[in-house]
Amino acid sequence: MEALEYGRWAEPSISFIGADVGSLPFRSSTFDVVIYIGVLHLIGDIKGVISEFSRVLKEGGSYSSLNPLLQKGRLVQLLQCSEDFFVI
Repeated sequence: MEALEYGRWAEPSISFIGADVGSLPFRSSTFDVVIYIGVLHLIGDIKGVISEFSRVLKEGGSYSSLNPLLQKGRLVQLLQCSEDFFVI
């Protein structure tokens, strides 16, 4: 069973949407919080993705990440991109 199918089965009261993290299908200023877990090592264009997170966050919103650092330099790259959009 795929993740979306499982989520819909396990929690029918929640809407599950599959989307490209670099082009989210939501209006600007939609969310108070963006949380991403375990995907940092899969993202090629970190700056573009953080820009997209910034777009969908409401003013004063925040994002949170929990990711293993599997590649050298990814944390530094993430922090360098983040300072363009957020106060760290």
